[in-house]
Amino acid sequence: MAGILLFDLAILVGTLYAILWAAQRTRAWRRFPPGPKGLPFFGNVFDIPVDNAHITFQQISRDYTSDVISLNLMGTPVVVLNSMSAVVDLIEKRSSMYSDRPRLVMLGDLIKFDWSQPLMPYGDDWRMGRKMFSHVFQPSAIHQWQHIERDEVRRLLVRLIQDPDDISAHLRFFTASVIFRIAYGVELPEKNDILIKIAERAAHVVTVAGAPGAYLVETFPILRHIPEWMPGGGFKTDAKRFRDWADALLHVPFDSIKEKLCSDELSQCAATKLFENFVHGASDKEYTEYITQCTLATMYLGGADTTVSTLSSFVLAMALHPDVQAKARAELDTVVGADRLPDFYDKPSLPYITAIMKETLRWNPVIPIGVPRFLNEDDEYNGMYIPKGSRVLVNSWAILHDECMYPDPLAFNPDRFMLDGKLNPAIRDPASAGAFGFGRRICAGRFLAQEELWLTMAAILATFTIGDCTDMVGGQISPETAFMPGFLVHPKPFKCSMTPRSGEHEALVQSLV
Repeated sequence: MAGILLFDLAILVGTLYAILWAAQRTRAWRRFPPGPKGLPFFGNVFDIPVDNAHITFQQISRDYTSDVISLNLMGTPVVVLNSMSAVVDLIEKRSSMYSDRPRLVMLGDLIKFDWSQPLMPYGDDWRMGRKMFSHVFQPSAIHQWQHIERDEVRRLLVRLIQDPDDISAHLRFFTASVIFRIAYGVELPEKNDILIKIAERAAHVVTVAGAPGAYLVETFPILRHIPEWMPGGGFKTDAKRFRDWADALLHVPFDSIKEKLCSDELSQCAATKLFENFVHGASDKEYTEYITQCTLATMYLGGADTTVSTLSSFVLAMALHPDVQAKARAELDTVVGADRLPDFYDKPSLPYITAIMKETLRWNPVIPIGVPRFLNEDDEYNGMYIPKGSRVLVNSWAILHDECMYPDPLAFNPDRFMLDGKLNPAIRDPASAGAFGFGRRICAGRFLAQEELWLTMAAILATFTIGDCTDMVGGQISPETAFMPGFLVHPKPFKCSMTPRSGEHEALVQSLV
């Protein structure tokens, strides 16, 4: 009997030892990316600031000497990638695992904004919308929109010379008008603020509700069930208002052209091309038309607000750096002269203008931290365990401010992209380093956006001098504090002068009327 008991005890001890050994091995392999410890139950909920989270994440990355960091939000793992190498290894090389979206409580469930391409889960709807985007915005297709960009750039220059005191409003109208003509085939009337307001309000929704930590209901989904009148229920008031704004973006522009679209009275645009190539002949026309409607609204949202942010940053940078303007003007005068505007065919001969565009995209990325991605299976990277269900964030701001690739990253310096009077191919292009996202979720309109930005910057620099930059109360602006926080980042309101470079340049712009 004693022998049997000893045998049973030995088996028990051996089993416990095996379990402990296996658990130890599992813990050793399941080494999460480093990050702040956080509080019991709450985790790192209070470690993520609402404002400028990208800077906080970059600092945590430096503190732990790891380009991949992790946080715990009430049991939900959040992983932040702060380097290009980590993004390439995970987001691009393992794109099938890292291309989905988590269900966002505020933007998705409450505001119902998940019809937009950036927020759609990775599935059939997203793939069809992406195919539609590629059909009209791939590099081989964007030349068909150049006449619209030329027309609207000229209209912008005329407005700037007629009313130089409202630069911001002119830029907003310009960017909205370009993408509205491309997407819906209709020119915006000069005094029509309604459609521009719709795009601006929808962008505000994304800026506010998409910022990390902006609403506690994102971290504590159970809060969605509390009454609106209770303390802490104010997010429901916001959600109602924001839902109306998002719904207006989806329906109002499309409804304004649908009758013409169905009667073939609309000029060639993205809407007509998508109907011709996708809706007509579709087995489920109602569904395909809905995805087309979503795709067009996404074009309008993305093409209007993100572009105006970049152009506003450009004007701010030029006002703060007259030496950059002088160098750009010298290049333009040599290649273009004063009797015409720069055009797309001048681009190979104007590398410094391209360098200014690249530096603007790098200096103030419009979206410092992309929309969270949802990891659909367990993964392992450099000995670190990343569990299924993690929300994965890409810190584009940290990548575009990497001191190793971009020395003195806070400085606006287009020369960093130049070498011996030409573009330096050894310097990473911000367009592929986070300015437009990464992997399968990279902005499908990036080629069109860069064309529009380049032509606009070239035309403004060719005809105007920008100076006298102050904030709205006349104080001096510091580049380090020149931007407003949010998911979509804009410069803070500022004042500057914009005057024709000479009588000859003024006459050139006046001739465009």
